[in-house]
Amino acid sequence: MGTAESAKHHKGVLEMNADFQPSDLANSRINPTQRTIEYRHEKWRLLNLGPRNGHGMIEKLKEKMTTYRNCNVQVEFEENPFAVAIVTPIVKRCSCDAESHSVTFMLTRCAAGAVLAGIFITKGQTEGSYKHGFRLILNILKECAFCNKGGPATFITDDSDAEISALKKTWPQSQHFLCIFHVGQAVWRWLWDSKNGIPNNYRQQLISHFQQITYAETPACAEEPFLNAVVYVGSYIPTYPLWNEYLIKIWNRKELWCLAFRYETIRGHNTNNFSEVAIRIYKDEVLSRVKV
Repeated sequence: MGTAESAKHHKGVLEMNADFQPSDLANSRINPTQRTIEYRHEKWRLLNLGPRNGHGMIEKLKEKMTTYRNCNVQVEFEENPFAVAIVTPIVKRCSCDAESHSVTFMLTRCAAGAVLAGIFITKGQTEGSYKHGFRLILNILKECAFCNKGGPATFITDDSDAEISALKKTWPQSQHFLCIFHVGQAVWRWLWDSKNGIPNNYRQQLISHFQQITYAETPACAEEPFLNAVVYVGSYIPTYPLWNEYLIKIWNRKELWCLAFRYETIRGHNTNNFSEVAIRIYKDEVLSRVKV
């Protein structure tokens, strides 16, 4: 800190003492004068940072090179004409992955939570990119992949057409389901999109109909709230053609997200929350919350 800031800090420390007296601020033995602080600061600066110019500055910079390297900081300089280049760890981080590659986690559940079944980095999130990533995982695991079965029995993903298509072409025998959390989130976003024309006071009721469909225990129990949501049986909601069209469209894919159409093999894992946690840890611990 500079001289003014250090003087202010020292004054604050003095005032926090239990035996502090206002007269102590006038005692230069306890509270140094501004001139004394500036003198001491200049002595400290000369010892630790070297002179502000001349040959001594270059020598101090050379002396500090080892300290910088120990802190993972790279420093290069030229004496004539004088120039210094500094690269810190955060500078290196912002220079990596300028192409915004995609990191994909493949996880499987266990008693302790989620375990990585594979991870790959691709140029983008296209079907071709995903297919290449899945193929590379299989090339590494070979015949021992997925407990010697060659592929997983079930996948749960977001509603990504490219990812789903790549999974079906790589493992056509596997079943595929959608994360019910993300499906419900997508419906809620649709209801709140002003271009769809759903008034605020009816959005909650419409999402309630959809949740009844999602968590129905049997196909018959799922069909009843669907009809209520489309033709409004037993409810007092105006007709919204865009909502009807949207709900019918996702109803045609009900086997992917409605719990009434799921099997015991999922063992109650109806969301990909394990994946969300893994990505959170990756961003916090590996990337230190810095986007690359």
